[in-house]
Amino acid sequence: MGASKKSGKNNSLRSALKNGNLDVVRPVESIFYGPWRVDFIRVTRPSNFLKTPIVMLSGMFQPKGFFSQEVELLGEQYPIYKIDLPGFGDNEQASGVLSSKQLAELLARLLDELGIEKAYFLAFSTSSSIAYHFGNHFPERVEKLCFVGATMDYRSSVKASFKDALNALLEDNMDQFATSMVMTLMNHSKKSKVKKGESLVQSFYNQLLGLNEEEKECYVQNISRLLEEDKLGSGPSCPLLVVTGEYDNFTTAYEGHLMIQKCRQGTLAIIKSSDHLVGHEKQTQMINTLKTFFDGDDLNAVRGLKVWERPEFPVSSRRLHPRWKVGQEVELAVELESGESKVIGAVIDEVSVEGCRLKLTKTSDLEIYKGQVLHMKVPVWDFSTELLVFQTSQLAGDEAKSECDTALTALFRYNSFEDAEKTEEALEKVLPKVS
Repeated sequence: MGASKKSGKNNSLRSALKNGNLDVVRPVESIFYGPWRVDFIRVTRPSNFLKTPIVMLSGMFQPKGFFSQEVELLGEQYPIYKIDLPGFGDNEQASGVLSSKQLAELLARLLDELGIEKAYFLAFSTSSSIAYHFGNHFPERVEKLCFVGATMDYRSSVKASFKDALNALLEDNMDQFATSMVMTLMNHSKKSKVKKGESLVQSFYNQLLGLNEEEKECYVQNISRLLEEDKLGSGPSCPLLVVTGEYDNFTTAYEGHLMIQKCRQGTLAIIKSSDHLVGHEKQTQMINTLKTFFDGDDLNAVRGLKVWERPEFPVSSRRLHPRWKVGQEVELAVELESGESKVIGAVIDEVSVEGCRLKLTKTSDLEIYKGQVLHMKVPVWDFSTELLVFQTSQLAGDEAKSECDTALTALFRYNSFEDAEKTEEALEKVLPKVS
């Protein structure tokens, strides 16, 4: 199927670049491949025109104009092609029927059209899987790969959060949707330790509240695609750098470590005091990291960057939040399909600021809770909250010898940031403080 070109309106990225010191700034352009539109912007200077270009791939769930500073600063040294595939970045065309592999093929067609035979690739967040497939299927076209926030497979807790956000969006409950998305993508409990953390949380929340109908449909299809994505296989053979924020709880440093273990030339770099939106939060460290990697220099020389060079990743470093063994009795309430409300007793086995693991006393109750939103009340703590169950299991070994033989693992579910802050404050009062 042939391609057709169309000039698009200048978006926020173009506006952001307009006052920069780049010699050449092109408007946003579009190429159609059948029904699919690919948006891109080219930024070049005479001094770097013959250098290996950087192809930037926007993610699905990011604030508008997210790449503006990276384009401006990296464009001083490299030719830049900032690409928004259908449903990614500022491209609002819904594309849920396309898999990551199909999007990688669409990317290859665009690069053919642009005459780019080989490039460095910089992929943010959810577009990393596209670049991963591209590196595997077109290794001769990839000089180096860099992923900012990446995972081989989304955790069951993350998928549960996205599914909850999707349900809220389908019900047009935008407050719940925006809260769920922000709480999933950003580390709310660490916002005070992240530069611009609170302002970024509020800004992203406001953007999500203001989605138009086209953007809502794009989110519906993107979330649905994420929930159905297969786990990534063996990695590309080219040099790969995975960059993650120290407090990123969407795509954690440990998940980045697992990814580089699948690649022949993989490196993990952790930027301190940042979470998933590390490009906004630690701009200087991010740009220095990218330039150092693409230039082939020593990443250990970048300030504020921790290069993980060990083959192991200790268990103590895998979790971003401490967990406490408490053994506290609680009450659980759930609405049954019949409309009846059922309340039973349970025991909190472990708890963190993200959620808890509960032991139930009756095996017959197990099926009731799968995929349910529960209300948990802890009378002794004067505390209550909603729970989003994402895992159920039968206890084994020594655990099975107690009265409880069934366990639920759940996230705390919030209808607002105020709910999250109240829960965090309540837990701080009763749980040991860990620095």
